[in-house]
Amino acid sequence: MKIRKLLEIQSVIEDKAIPNDIKSLEPYYSNALGDIVDILDMDFNQLIKAYKFIDKKYTKFDSLVSWDFINTMKSYVRTLKK
Repeated sequence: MKIRKLLEIQSVIEDKAIPNDIKSLEPYYSNALGDIVDILDMDFNQLIKAYKFIDKKYTKFDSLVSWDFINTMKSYVRTLKK
C-alpha cells in the first residue's frame, strides 16, 4: 500500500489532518529504479527497505569517521609525546 493512502487512512481513523510538512516531503533517489521517487508514492515495504539502506549506509559512514578521528588523535598524541 502506498504511503499517501496509508496517511489518508490514518487521517480518517484518527480524525486529524495530514500535517503539511508530511504532504511535501523531499523526494528520494532510488538506486534500484535509478530515478527520483516521491516518498508518498512509495509502497510501505519499499519505504522500509529504503530506510534500512540509508540507516546502514550512514551508520557505516559514522563508524568510519569515528575510527578515522580516533586514529588521527592517537597519531597526534604520539607526535606530542616525542
